[in-house]
Amino acid sequence: MWNPNLQTLLVGMIMAVSVTLSGCDSTKEDAPNPDAETTEQVTTNEPVQDSANNPDLDGATAQQGTPVRYDVAAWGTDKVESLAVDELDSIQSVFGEVMSTDENSLDYASNPAAKYRFMKTDAPYLDIIDSEKYLELGWYYANPTDTDKEKELSQNHAKKSLSVIASIDGR
Repeated sequence: MWNPNLQTLLVGMIMAVSVTLSGCDSTKEDAPNPDAETTEQVTTNEPVQDSANNPDLDGATAQQGTPVRYDVAAWGTDKVESLAVDELDSIQSVFGEVMSTDENSLDYASNPAAKYRFMKTDAPYLDIIDSEKYLELGWYYANPTDTDKEKELSQNHAKKSLSVIASIDGR
């Protein structure tokens, strides 16, 4: 049979492993220590309110404001002059007067670019970002909670951008 010393060692190891594994049972909670002070905070669970009645941080709710409608089909009926992508002066003339120029800007792919802004700093923006590889048109897309003037400017910016795109596309 087995050596009694080896048998004792094996039984001892099995018992040690069993005790160790039973102490690692994560399904049981730790027994509370009666000597330790508890600093448990009691919180009440309030029901979550409907998002329509719960204002956002800016005070707007989902039901406030009228969304801006861009009637692109009605805008595309005018015939425009054909422009080439590299005719920056002609493209700028469609947008109006350049209010500011930033020669140290980047395009969306982080290439060096020049940004031409056609609105004052406190007005909804209308920009052309010109780099060696890309020509980007950017304008402020109005929110439903914006003023009527901001919504009108956003629509006008979109009309100008559509006109430039149609000119470059040759429509």
